[in-house]
Amino acid sequence: MIIARAIEEHAQSRPDHPAIEDRGQVVTYRDLDRRVDRAAANLRAAGVDVGDIVGVTLPDSAELLVAFLALARAGAAILPIDGRLPQAEREQLITDLSIKAAIVADGVAFADRSPTLTIGSVCGPASAADPFAAPALDADHPLLCGQSSGTTGKPKLFQWSHGRVRDWAVRYMENDGWTADDRYLAVIGAAFNFGARLCFGILYAGATVVIPVSREPDDLITLIRGQGITTVFLTPSHLRPLLRLAGGGAPAFPSLRAMFVSTAPVTPEERRAARKLLTPNFFESYAANETGLLVVAMPADQDAYPNSIGRAVRGVEAQVVDENDQSLPPEAVGHIRFRVPGLPEGYLKDPEATAHHFRDGWFYPGDLAAINAEGYIFLKGRADDMISNEGAKFYPIELENALLRHPQVAEAAAFGWPHTRFGEVAVAFVVARGRVAVQDLARFCLQHIEPYKLPHWIGFLPRLPRNPMGKILKSELRETFDRQRNGEPLS
Repeated sequence: MIIARAIEEHAQSRPDHPAIEDRGQVVTYRDLDRRVDRAAANLRAAGVDVGDIVGVTLPDSAELLVAFLALARAGAAILPIDGRLPQAEREQLITDLSIKAAIVADGVAFADRSPTLTIGSVCGPASAADPFAAPALDADHPLLCGQSSGTTGKPKLFQWSHGRVRDWAVRYMENDGWTADDRYLAVIGAAFNFGARLCFGILYAGATVVIPVSREPDDLITLIRGQGITTVFLTPSHLRPLLRLAGGGAPAFPSLRAMFVSTAPVTPEERRAARKLLTPNFFESYAANETGLLVVAMPADQDAYPNSIGRAVRGVEAQVVDENDQSLPPEAVGHIRFRVPGLPEGYLKDPEATAHHFRDGWFYPGDLAAINAEGYIFLKGRADDMISNEGAKFYPIELENALLRHPQVAEAAAFGWPHTRFGEVAVAFVVARGRVAVQDLARFCLQHIEPYKLPHWIGFLPRLPRNPMGKILKSELRETFDRQRNGEPLS
């Protein structure tokens, strides 16, 4: 069963159940099915054909989800686009994907070379008198275009089929316990691939998507407490303000069945604080845009191995291999790879990146890790991030974790930089909670790491650059460091 067809079935089996709640507007599954049919008819009348790629750049709303589902029902492929994307990058997407059109808010332009459809015209009254006749689509038909995280360079493009999105939703239902009674707060915007898939999965399960009026921490607390929210996905940048605002005593969110944090690691201390202050049902997940859910650290896992990201979920196989793709023994550090149902065939128009990340049915995310005998996974950093200081190799994550232990450090990121004597050294940027001296940070780090892993240079920023999903953009940090050192070599 594909996603759009699931809406039809829910409209028959639970017509009055809320599918979407948006700022006081309640859209039942019966209403949603009718709206999707009307919008699909309007798309067809506007010239959107089966197989076309249509960009969607809209704020989160019930109408956005109707547009997504209408494109799915009409047989078009969806490209969610962050409204903050620069004009030049929009133009590049048009070239790379041959976008047929873009759906935008009324009165908003997308790009000079792309026809636009307003959300008002798409979701308005049907332009044809006859009911919409949905095309016959199989599970391999393209549904969703996505982009890699782009933390180390230009994002890479790939496609998810109807069947792959369905399998992704089923994996969450099986591993995270999604049910038709869940009320999901859409904190991660549907303009991002992960956020769009979360909404698809919740609607596939027959549950309710609640669209927040605001994502400010105070407003999220009010929404979760007041709207009976049962499940929420956060990035670390959402989590940390909630931890600062939460009071003592009983956990702040007794209704939550599950709070997931994904897209970037959190520290063991943050995990413990989240379980104490927010909800005992706190989970950390590791996923990739290309694959979906891969690893989950449940509360018991967090207690057993605080530095682990958890174990591979059901249906996912994880291995650590050497440079020749040979499996390594427990505890050995190597390249982690995953075998997962519904894996995309590769990146669009990028055979070099495809060959690097998709090999023999495995996906290589580019991370280094170790797996112990019990199957717990320990991330060691990015494969291309290793620092070699006079031949002594280490990973930036070791330094980052040491910095994050300091009570005055809110965020930290480290990377390697060429050095005239040592070959390469670590440099770091931190976001401080208050006044702290570089010398104090260095002395503190020496309690947790060896001297050769100390940062050669530490800079302070009000915030670290992140992509829309909260991952730190080290490529931008390298540019910032290069500007600050004025081209002078480290020596």
